[in-house]
Amino acid sequence: MPQSHRRSANEGVALEPRSPSDRARIAQEYDAYLDSFVAGDYGRADLAAGEQRALVRQQLQAAAGRRGLLLHFRTGPGPALIFRVDQAPPTPQAAPAPAHTQAPAPPAPATTLPTPAQAPPTPDPGNSRERSAAPARPRGQRQTASERYSDMLPRWMRDGSSAGRRPGRRRGETKRRPR
Repeated sequence: MPQSHRRSANEGVALEPRSPSDRARIAQEYDAYLDSFVAGDYGRADLAAGEQRALVRQQLQAAAGRRGLLLHFRTGPGPALIFRVDQAPPTPQAAPAPAHTQAPAPPAPATTLPTPAQAPPTPDPGNSRERSAAPARPRGQRQTASERYSDMLPRWMRDGSSAGRRPGRRRGETKRRPR
C-alpha cells in the first residue's frame, strides 16, 4: 500500500505545468501558423531542410480542420507549399435517437394501409449494424470479366463477322461496277 502524507497549503509543492508532448507542440506550432488566416486568404509554407512535403501538408490540413477551414494546395516545383484557405463545409451532426416513452400503438386493422408513423422503420444503409443484418447477395451469379466484356460488345463483334462486309468476301474486295 502506498504511503501518503497530508500537507497544508503553505507546505504544498507548487504543481508545475507539464510540458506538452512532441505531437502536441507541433500541433500548436501549426495552429499558431494558421491563426491569422481566414477564408479567401492565400498562404505559402517554405519547407525547412529535412521536412517532408507530404507530412507538412498533412499537418497544415489538420490544423485548418481544427479551425473550421479547408486548404486547397497548388502543385508546383520547389520546396514551398502554396495554398488557398476556404471555409470548411459544415459536417452533419447526428441527431440523437428519440426516446420511446409512449406505449406502442395497437395494430391497425388488416384492411387499411399503415401510416408512416405505424410503418416499420426501413434499415439505414449507413448504419453498419443494420447493413450486416441485410441478406447477403447470393453466390455464383457474378459474371466473369470476359462475359461482361462480351455483353458490352456489339453483335457483329460477338459473332465474329465484320460490320460492313458480306460473308464470302475478303478484306479489301469490293463489288465492282461493270464498265
